[in-house]
Amino acid sequence: MEEKIKIYIPDSVNNILLKDMERFEFFKKDGSLNRNEFYNTLIVNYYEQYEENQSAIFSHIQDSIRDRSSLNDLEISDIASDILQYVDVRTYQLDRQKAEMETNETERMPKNDYSGLNSLRTRMGQKEEVVVPASAGVAATPAIPPTESIGAPVNFFFKLGTDELTSLSQMLNIIEIANVAKKQNYRIEIIGAAD
Repeated sequence: MEEKIKIYIPDSVNNILLKDMERFEFFKKDGSLNRNEFYNTLIVNYYEQYEENQSAIFSHIQDSIRDRSSLNDLEISDIASDILQYVDVRTYQLDRQKAEMETNETERMPKNDYSGLNSLRTRMGQKEEVVVPASAGVAATPAIPPTESIGAPVNFFFKLGTDELTSLSQMLNIIEIANVAKKQNYRIEIIGAAD
């Protein structure tokens, strides 16, 4: 029996993988997503590609050393292994740093507390205020009736030819809008789209 390995991934990566499972039709007979089959396929294919790349890099390093030195094959192989191992470790460290920076950036992103919109409504003589999501850390205010609009249109921009937003802050805006709509049972209306 094969040994099972538990893998923990960030929510953002999990969401991407779930979409990929649907796109590549990894479903069980009952129609639910087949995560295990997808992850196994993904990891096996990644590992095969990784091994091919590592082998090509290793051969290139060996050839470069061989062309510039009079070392024997065993010494060349040892040096190439050391270089490749260093590159792997350093790449891993840099990837972790990048992931931590992205996580920290997400945590630092300001959340809209709608104070500007509420202030504008007050100046315009309207008494209703926009409900502030509890996650924004501001006391909630009375909800506006669901038949009214809660503000100016919000635009989201995507990378050309993809469903990827151009910035992380836009995803945070979508999440906040969805939270408000869900809590207040609002209807979200998309009034325009363009390619």
